[in-house]
Amino acid sequence: MLSRETMQGSKLAVEKREDPLHCAARCEPGARDGRPTWGGQTGNLGYLAKMFPRISETFILREVRALQRHGIPVRIYSLLPPTRDARVHAEAELLAATVEVLPQPGWSNWRGFLADLLSCLRTRPGATGREVMRSLLRPRRRSFRRLFRAVSLAVRLRRDRVAHLHAAWAHTPASVARIACRLAGIPWSMGAHAKDIHLSKRSSLAKKIAAARFTLTCTRSNQKLLEEIGALRQEGHLRPEVLMHYHGVDTTYFSPPAEARASASHGTHSPLILSVGRLVPKKGFDLLIGAAARLRERGVPFSMEIVGEGALRRVLERQIRSLALEEMVVLKGMLVWEEVRSAYERATCMALASRVTPDGDRDGIANTLAEAMACGVPVVATRLPSIQEIIIDGETGLLVPAEDEEALADALEKLLQNPSRQRSLGRAARKWICREFDERYWGAHTAARLERS
Repeated sequence: MLSRETMQGSKLAVEKREDPLHCAARCEPGARDGRPTWGGQTGNLGYLAKMFPRISETFILREVRALQRHGIPVRIYSLLPPTRDARVHAEAELLAATVEVLPQPGWSNWRGFLADLLSCLRTRPGATGREVMRSLLRPRRRSFRRLFRAVSLAVRLRRDRVAHLHAAWAHTPASVARIACRLAGIPWSMGAHAKDIHLSKRSSLAKKIAAARFTLTCTRSNQKLLEEIGALRQEGHLRPEVLMHYHGVDTTYFSPPAEARASASHGTHSPLILSVGRLVPKKGFDLLIGAAARLRERGVPFSMEIVGEGALRRVLERQIRSLALEEMVVLKGMLVWEEVRSAYERATCMALASRVTPDGDRDGIANTLAEAMACGVPVVATRLPSIQEIIIDGETGLLVPAEDEEALADALEKLLQNPSRQRSLGRAARKWICREFDERYWGAHTAARLERS
């Protein structure tokens, strides 16, 4: 049974969905002087990512898809070529052909940069001159690279008749977007999620929050922090607009398997602990592997699969070997959506040992937790502010203290040895995600806000 606070939160969520912002966005694609129109806007929506596509940034793919479903014509720009991942999701491959990768800063592209700079000077001489002077007054490599990208982007925004630009992240994409939109004379907004908030200078974030038409974030804890930072610098004496929209999950695609498949997958094998995420410090995979060693010492039957890729792979491989866990813990590497969904279908539970790293980096709401919960998989995770927004301890999942390997092992052991608890938590998790984190609500809300941009 859900707590009083949970029920109150649910009531607020229902009230919000009855608001026009939570209804289907009225974005009727049309044409005005040969240009697309949507929600009273004329022109395209620009979407700026640092690198697109990336297999680990599924929320960006979902954002773009949601906006397109609501009739908004989106032009995608990428600061970097998508060379980091060997694989991408099939839906991202369909979009990849439409993505424009901006020219890379460097002497090899200086002629193109000069041509774009002259175009900006002809179109908006005052704004362009001011941005050039700012870069000359701070003659750093970073300043030049930012100006190079902003000038290149501004020319393309005008060419593509972009009416509003949205930057996917609050660090480099937002820095470039802020300058490019001054040069192009259009409004902009930004998303702010995790590392881009906690590893950025607050003074820099404050400037961007104040300058952006609005900022979208994905947790209430982020929203509170960003509002506090934005209050440090209010341009035009207006309170910066920071909106919280949970990313959401496709609850039709990520859903519990049919009973026959579920019985077949769990009938003859050891209970499977699944974890999904990039192999980086904030995900806490070293703690999870340590907890696996404790479970083995207690004689608990299990196997563990860790899905993802990253810089810590070799470190984790060494840890697995040093603990003699090779037969029980497997690093599966990078998987696409279809393969991840198949892993959820086989999983007894999902575990994520997220932590706050010494430099301040941390998770927002991990999309993989939402996906697992939508599939009816019971989850165990660490008690961090953002994760507490998706997991209600003892009701929609289990929470343990961060950095506590023993507590993590205890929670996993109790769950693995109690099938009825697994089923009840899984059902409650699925119901909660469908009600509060369905991506359809995110798409309608975001599209409606962009109508007013």
